[in-house]
Amino acid sequence: MNEVYLSPNAPYDLVYSNYVIQKLKNPESLIKTIKINIKEGGKFFLHTIDESDEFARKKYTKESIQELFKDTDLQPESCEVIRVWDDEIGHQHYHQILQVSGTKK
Repeated sequence: MNEVYLSPNAPYDLVYSNYVIQKLKNPESLIKTIKINIKEGGKFFLHTIDESDEFARKKYTKESIQELFKDTDLQPESCEVIRVWDDEIGHQHYHQILQVSGTKK
């Protein structure tokens, strides 16, 4: 996913990404992929690791994630940090998750 992907079934009413962007070398490719696969007026939803999460390697802030949407027709409407319990064996801790949702203009 370090390259832009156009689904043969696009456009969609909703495009979502859970815990992908922090793993990419080229995070802009995910934003472009969302943009070309979503209908005008469609919604997008993204989860990633927030900078306050002590366990993650690559992290985002509200400002840095919103900067990725700058100069696109994707408009973030909500950007908030939530706590999620990780009960995977050997983990047993909370993660600070940055949750972003918005609309394509």
